[in-house]
Amino acid sequence: MLAVVHAECSAVKQFVAVLREEQASLLHNDTERLMDYAGRKSEIVLTLKGLGIRRNATLAAQGLEPEDRKSTRLNSSHGYI
Repeated sequence: MLAVVHAECSAVKQFVAVLREEQASLLHNDTERLMDYAGRKSEIVLTLKGLGIRRNATLAAQGLEPEDRKSTRLNSSHGYI
């Protein structure tokens, strides 16, 4: 499980690095590289999706279920409404 979490963190860092490179290219009017960035971001997103599936499968094998973050957010703010 820890290996999956580390891989997810690494993929997110890669995604942020690509976003920063893309932003720098836009600031310098280097539009030729934009398609390259789109392809790299798509690959990273697919990697993250696969890692999320692996994480959920690992949790299920341990008898645990991943939290539904949306309902957790709603429930945590319910006391303030």
